[in-house]
Amino acid sequence: MGKKRPQDEGNAPGPDGMPPPPGQEPMPGDMPPKQPGGPILKPAEKKEEFKVEDATFEFILNGEKINTVENVTVSVGGQMSKGEKKLGYNIKCNSGNLFGRKQFRLRPNLEDASLLRTKLSCDVLNRLGMPSISSNYARLYFNGEYMGLYVLMDAFKKSWIKKVFKNDNEVSHLYQCKNAFADFSTNNLILCTNANDDHDGEMDALEDFIETVNTAQSREELEDFMEVDEFVQTWIFEWLTGSWDSSLVTGKNYYLYKQVGDNDKDNGKWMMFAYDFDSTFGHRLQNNAGRFFGDGYDISFDEWHEPRHIVDVLVKSDSTTFITNLQYILDKAFRPDLLFPHIDSLKSWIAPYVKEDRTPVNGTYVGYVNKKSARHDFDPFTYEDFELNSEYTDIGFGIGIKKWIQNRYDYVCANYPVNCPSSTSTSTSASTSISPSISTSTSISPSISTSISTFTPITTITPTSPVEETCWSEVLGYPCCSNTCHVILTDESGSWGAEKGEWCGIPSEKCKNKI
Repeated sequence: MGKKRPQDEGNAPGPDGMPPPPGQEPMPGDMPPKQPGGPILKPAEKKEEFKVEDATFEFILNGEKINTVENVTVSVGGQMSKGEKKLGYNIKCNSGNLFGRKQFRLRPNLEDASLLRTKLSCDVLNRLGMPSISSNYARLYFNGEYMGLYVLMDAFKKSWIKKVFKNDNEVSHLYQCKNAFADFSTNNLILCTNANDDHDGEMDALEDFIETVNTAQSREELEDFMEVDEFVQTWIFEWLTGSWDSSLVTGKNYYLYKQVGDNDKDNGKWMMFAYDFDSTFGHRLQNNAGRFFGDGYDISFDEWHEPRHIVDVLVKSDSTTFITNLQYILDKAFRPDLLFPHIDSLKSWIAPYVKEDRTPVNGTYVGYVNKKSARHDFDPFTYEDFELNSEYTDIGFGIGIKKWIQNRYDYVCANYPVNCPSSTSTSTSASTSISPSISTSTSISPSISTSISTFTPITTITPTSPVEETCWSEVLGYPCCSNTCHVILTDESGSWGAEKGEWCGIPSEKCKNKI
């Protein structure tokens, strides 16, 4: 992938081509004034990233080259992770795209022994029908050199908005809040940025949002202004998964977006998009959210969040809204009987790739190019850590994922007036074997009430003799596949494959299912 490796091109931003250690970027005198009665807030800024332009990107699936994109920019990605031994990367397709997406993030997620937290978080949000990025896995190569296994995600960028909200051509009201203390107050006007460089510095819409949500006293005042249930569901998701590095606790890692409001779907209301899910399912909860004790799964919603006026209005003062949305999430996604088989399926699929990634060759781990990294001098997680932490065993700062889910579910069922469709107190020795899944959702609906993803095993399709039939996908604007029966994803319309980098519908009669 690419014509040159990033660390080989141009003037690097730090020693040996690596970014400077966190905290060394500001120059003397650049610190902002201290905010009255609160923390020192450093105004958000868009930093120049170390990057390589005019690269070539090849996407290969199951040994078959699906697409080649020219004129690609590859940059070192992440915030604190820029100081890791194994770097993360951002990919931007300046021309062309991959399945309608133009920007991607590749992250090693070195701190997650299970390597499942980001994937599970995205899958839960997508299953709930909420606007979310999608996540999968990829083996990354630079110029033929294997860099290891990465978590692959798309990104909330201008191209994503245009793909999902087709009526928004300008994308002038998408704001990224990636710095701490963006607590839905006037802090956001300092800490958040307009995510569209063409509208850099335009903050009037965000100022209106902050003023409106902080003067409102009831849900009724906000129903025509914001997607109330979508906000509440996002907050409940953060609480259920123990996602402390997010809007309710640290006040970061989310977007605010105002729809254009010119049709029934894009109704002009504000929405919230969460991202950065490596600190979920109780990961690092004990040592980063200092006011929490124990494993944290027995913390109530009221105890969980930092003061937020809008949360008080929509949750504390409106128990009906909270319980209704909590019940919806428990019914639809956050249930052991749904998540545990999905975890087993993912584990079965990625296990050989995790073993390859975490097995050193001559004492060296693949992709560990940052020789000057001062972070994480401890030994990398092992394959055995992956096996254990994805079940019930705590590894490092990561609570066992199934342990977290079961304990969290049991606590909620015992302390809130909800019906629990999944059995509680599942045996820790329970194991479900399910065929591996390699599909990921790339079709995201702006409706929060529509299910767009299901936790089902992959269906392998094998070709049979040709049968004449009507092409079902043509009515959706896509041709039927002519030379493949390989399923990449399945939704309510049918099974989808790809030819020449474009989606195509799998003909149901021509291709025979083999599960």
